[in-house]
Order: sequence, then structure tokens, then C-alpha cells
Amino acid sequence: MPLALRADLDHPWRVTREEAAALQQKLAAEVVLRPLPAAGPDSPRLAAGVDVAYSKDGSRAGPWPW
Repeated sequence: MPLALRADLDHPWRVTREEAAALQQKLAAEVVLRPLPAAGPDSPRLAAGVDVAYSKDGSRAGPWPW
């Protein structure tokens, strides 16, 4: 099954702190916590994660250190 982005969760990258906090609240409501089997048809086929650091002036983003 291909992965697809949800258009209703799209947002601009440059946002205020207040807008970022509101976006985090919106995304947090989408989190589903449930146990997953380690094997079998319901086991995860893909896992991913992201760790990003931002410069204080906002001009750079990427894995730390630069």
C-alpha cells in the first residue's frame, strides 16, 4: 500500500510559535496508540523517525551537528 499525505494536515513551514503549538495539538489528536504484533499480517511493514535541529535564526535545519 503506497503512503499518501493527507491534504487536510498540510501547512506552511514558516509559522509563529502560537501557530506551531496549534499545529502540534492538531497532529497530536491524530496519534493512534495501540499494541502491534511483532509478526503476522497485522505487524508493521515500515517504521520511520526524524530528528531535526534548527539554527536560532531559522536559516538552517538538519541533523545536528552541522
